[in-house]
Amino acid sequence: MVISLRDVSTKELREIEEEGRRWLKENATTSMYTHGSGLSMIWAFISERNINSMLGASFGALVVISFILIFALRSFKLGLVSLISNIAPALMAFGAF
Repeated sequence: MVISLRDVSTKELREIEEEGRRWLKENATTSMYTHGSGLSMIWAFISERNINSMLGASFGALVVISFILIFALRSFKLGLVSLISNIAPALMAFGAF
């Protein structure tokens, strides 16, 4: 099966690939079942994995920074207040303000 697409987002590309695999599984023999290939497919899955990893790492860094500030300031309240300066830029970047 060959599919040519133009101007498709990575999310749409992953959904189309999933639909194609589902169709092959239901309508083709097991020897014909395969996954999508090509540079577009590679980048679609790499971008998803990269975004998830970056968000997880950012959250983990925020937690570590919080504990370091609480320990360095020797005050739980001051440590939590100092988080505002760390959380505000991220909220502005995501359009929360």
